[in-house]
Amino acid sequence: MINMQVFFGMAMVAGSGATQRASYGQARYNMERAMAPMWGELEQVVTMMYLFTYQGLSDAELDQYIEFTESVSGRKYNQVLYDGLSHAFSNAGQSLRQSLKSACRVRQKGCDGTHPYPLV
Repeated sequence: MINMQVFFGMAMVAGSGATQRASYGQARYNMERAMAPMWGELEQVVTMMYLFTYQGLSDAELDQYIEFTESVSGRKYNQVLYDGLSHAFSNAGQSLRQSLKSACRVRQKGCDGTHPYPLV
């Protein structure tokens, strides 16, 4: 998810006409630093999502699921899943960035830094 946010932020900077642009690494670092105070709240939200998602499982089913996720196969599965989602969000972010840059080229109003709402 952070990849999508980073690329969206980079797209906004690219569309703003700013002359100094941060690299992906710098943008990601800045985003992670800015989000640090929210990690505790995010952890609570994720916990609530897990409770909702797995509420219908019996104790035996939950134990079986935990056993799988802790196995070599389960760890590989989760890594592949994470990598795939990360890649998908990264691609979506890059696509969004390119679309915003193209839109700014077409409609210069707001892209030169003089309009408070870009693309308006």
